[in-house]
Amino acid sequence: MAKYATADVATLLLRPRDEEFAWCAGGIGYTGNSIHDLLRDHDGSSLIPVCFRADFESGERFYWKPGWMVELDGDYLRYVGQVPHGSVSEELEIEPDDAEPLESDSHTPGQWSAAIRRIQSEIGAGNLRKAVLSRRICLYQPDPWPIDAVIARLLNSSSGTSVFAHQLQDQRVWIGATPEVLYRRDGRQVRVDSLAGTRHTILDGNLFTDKDRAEQAVVTEFVRDMLAPLCVHTAVSPLTKRRADDLEHVFCEVQGVLRDNVTDDDLLAALHPTPAVCGSPRPAAAQLLEELEPLPRELYAGVLGFSNGHHTTAIVALRCAAVSGQRAVLYGGAGIVADSDADREYDECGWKMEIMRRALLDLL
Repeated sequence: MAKYATADVATLLLRPRDEEFAWCAGGIGYTGNSIHDLLRDHDGSSLIPVCFRADFESGERFYWKPGWMVELDGDYLRYVGQVPHGSVSEELEIEPDDAEPLESDSHTPGQWSAAIRRIQSEIGAGNLRKAVLSRRICLYQPDPWPIDAVIARLLNSSSGTSVFAHQLQDQRVWIGATPEVLYRRDGRQVRVDSLAGTRHTILDGNLFTDKDRAEQAVVTEFVRDMLAPLCVHTAVSPLTKRRADDLEHVFCEVQGVLRDNVTDDDLLAALHPTPAVCGSPRPAAAQLLEELEPLPRELYAGVLGFSNGHHTTAIVALRCAAVSGQRAVLYGGAGIVADSDADREYDECGWKMEIMRRALLDLL
């Protein structure tokens, strides 16, 4: 099934978290300016859902109705529409510079520490409560990365995550296994993740701290406040933990009953990006991150999702890599608050990039 993730100019492969089914939809039947626009012409009889992408900076949003879908249910594949059964698209080969190392980091430890000090100075001045700083690592190898095999490895080995692969009208394929669901909507019922704070399950004595719980509480407060005007009723589940591969996070779920006129576009605009991937207050954190991070995030910490009208699932694109030819760019982030330790946050980003590193390098 993994091969279909690069079989067209616009594809989305997704195995939602906690679900056994996976599917891949591709092609462009038609596009619109919003999820609502596309669903308005969706009579409910089509098996192919409307798909959407929103980048972190929201500079790019794309909503499209795919022309075909492949669905995996147990050991069976179901094909809908004009599925491209032939060869997959060729990958763009990028010749790495001979002077470039096999691996390069977006931040030196000194640059990372300086960025954290800057965030903490803004927190100390009362301008911020939290900001999520990201790192990226570039991996190079002589031959193009085997994208199909990487996706298959994630589908087979990752647990507690939504596995995704996405290509949109270029040669890069975004691949990842994210622990975070932005929201699930069934009719007027909506459920939103509040997930933050990270511990590594293998490291002894690495327990959740007051910092982790405080970081997650900022997310819960934000989600509850954003949902309040959109819902007739909201509730917050008890605090617990959620495991995703080798990592655990402080977790609860904010649930609501939507008002009659609320659409998926309203939910997406209100919730994205949350303090779990950006910070709080959101405008001030986003502005500072644009200054401190060397390049735009694009889809990293953005949103991918699908809707058939009655049901919508939107995931946050984390624990991911943008892969093209011989180059793979891995992404990870850490929530910075007043008492964050730079070395610990640097390591946390590394933990989050490890699942993609294994999926890529274990195949060599």
